[in-house]
Amino acid sequence: MIAVAALLLLGLALRMGTIRELRLSSDEMAGRDPAIESFAQVSAVVLAAVVALLLTAYAYRLGRARAARWVVLGAAAAPVAVFVFPDAGPSSGTRTSLVLLLGIFAVAGGALAGRHAARMLPWDAIGVVVAVAATPLTWPVVRAELPSADTVGPVLVAVGLGLAFGSGIVLVTGPAETAPIGAAGTMNGRAVGSRVVGPAGDSTASPTAADAPAVAWVGEPTGGRTRHASVNGAGVLVLGPAALMLCATALAPVVLSSQVRGLTEQDPSFTLPLFTTVGAVLLALLFGFARAVDRLRRDLRAEAAAS
Repeated sequence: MIAVAALLLLGLALRMGTIRELRLSSDEMAGRDPAIESFAQVSAVVLAAVVALLLTAYAYRLGRARAARWVVLGAAAAPVAVFVFPDAGPSSGTRTSLVLLLGIFAVAGGALAGRHAARMLPWDAIGVVVAVAATPLTWPVVRAELPSADTVGPVLVAVGLGLAFGSGIVLVTGPAETAPIGAAGTMNGRAVGSRVVGPAGDSTASPTAADAPAVAWVGEPTGGRTRHASVNGAGVLVLGPAALMLCATALAPVVLSSQVRGLTEQDPSFTLPLFTTVGAVLLALLFGFARAVDRLRRDLRAEAAAS
């Protein structure tokens, strides 16, 4: 994670240096040149995407699809953190309380959905879709025409993110099924941490904890039942907020630039929701991938039990 942060800082420095050189090598109106503004925006989005992909790959190594979804969720929420809420304008105490209250209820609902109905739908992806769909309601132009959008927009965004993060944190910290085990002290019918006598009488080492996945066992083994494990919680749990903060840092120059020059065709109001939408699509794909892997494992277990 430290290496990714250092890479981001290097990328931001190179981006700023390139933009400065382009402006100095042009005329005095180069700062408004659409090509330079487009490069400034695209380069920031590319940096955020690279950071998200690196952290997702690392999370997948630690906890497979569940951990990867947690990191993608953090990256997808980054545009909302740097654009939607800061750009929502001055808020009254009543609106702030309403947003916080409904957001907390959404987190609780997402946690319940992630615990009891995680296999039904990708709740994190659904929450992100709700948040990105409500993003246009927070734009200044829309708020000027629809006064009710001042409250409806932030509320819907908070509900969507609450649902996404509530289900996501339960998903990444909850138990995950592993292969069936035999009696106590065995795994798949083989002794764990002992010596097994082979057919020819030779002694061979059995699988040890080093051969098992990087998970933390929960509960005691029982014969013929499925043991549960949780992904490496502490290491993976930090990666989600890290992805959010690093991607928000990469996208912050785009937001600051738009606030200085106002709405244009290159405004992040159109780019950042697209970034979040791509994140929602990746969450749905990871959900489908995990379901396919689980189905394959069940088929293999059934075939092994039948034989």
